[in-house]
Amino acid sequence: MKVIITQDDSNGAEGKGTTLFEAEIGDFLTHYPDQPDKVLLLLISSENGMAVRGFKLNDMKQSLEEVDQDTLLKSVRAKLGNSSIEKKLGMTMFRQVSITKNGDLGRPFRWRTSKVQQLFLYLLQKRFQLVGKRELVELLWPEYEEKKAYSQLYTAIYHIRKMLKPYEHHFEIRSVSEGYMLVLHHVTLDVDEFEQMASSSIPVSEETIREYERVMRMYNGDYLEQYDYVWAERERARLRSLWITTASVMLTWYKENRRTEAALRMASQLTEADPLNEMWYLELMKLYKSTGQYPYIRSAYRKLEQTLSEELETEPGKEIRDWFEQFLKEHPPAKKKGPRKG
Repeated sequence: MKVIITQDDSNGAEGKGTTLFEAEIGDFLTHYPDQPDKVLLLLISSENGMAVRGFKLNDMKQSLEEVDQDTLLKSVRAKLGNSSIEKKLGMTMFRQVSITKNGDLGRPFRWRTSKVQQLFLYLLQKRFQLVGKRELVELLWPEYEEKKAYSQLYTAIYHIRKMLKPYEHHFEIRSVSEGYMLVLHHVTLDVDEFEQMASSSIPVSEETIREYERVMRMYNGDYLEQYDYVWAERERARLRSLWITTASVMLTWYKENRRTEAALRMASQLTEADPLNEMWYLELMKLYKSTGQYPYIRSAYRKLEQTLSEELETEPGKEIRDWFEQFLKEHPPAKKKGPRKG
């Protein structure tokens, strides 16, 4: 396996760019000037720019521990002899769109019109892809005659560029042929970081569980949750499904490793994310039972009954009904005491 550091000068074309440094991963061990520990630098280049992550080898635990990015960047710049690697701009697309720079939350965008906002978010969803002008006018101004629709598009593009002026080194709208392409430079999107980890083949383990927990926390709401766009629904459903799949794997790991509190939190989150799936309620109730939290079992079952009745006009299936009935036999509700007789 090799570590390859590239400068992305490819206009978003995957696998292109100028190679700044290349070495076998086993040979790419360096020392910080003020720290004797061996440091393994992992730098991943993609069409979205360059993601920089650094880990040091803990010789006692034989595991990798993440190191401070600022220190890492100084070390890499010293090795490269230039400042080609820039600190990234952070951007969220889960729940709401916001920007962070140097760790600080930036001001929200104040778009001139809702159409300008929707155009930017549509281009952001299709980042590094050429989007035809006809596609855009049919999406946003279908009721206008052609000349006026294109005029609206050109005006909207102008306002987006004006709004992005403070971040001009990070966002670039290119006019290409008969369309536009939004190119990101040194921008880290929460959806990309989440998907990269959640869809990877890296197993959940003692060494990786914290990283999985970190990226799962990024999913603090659905993709573009605050924006009611029909075109975002497929991507929203895909990312939600990926979160559920990853959460399920983590839940299994928590249970196998007796991380009961973490398992309870994950099972509860799964009932919220996938409320019509009875399996998550059963997992949650079994965990409540194992910790003696019997009142919560009854609450969870009532919530499942109510959800299925309201959404599907049905009742819980036989497996979970039988389990709950057996639980009630083993742990019947305490009888309420009546008033004392004089």
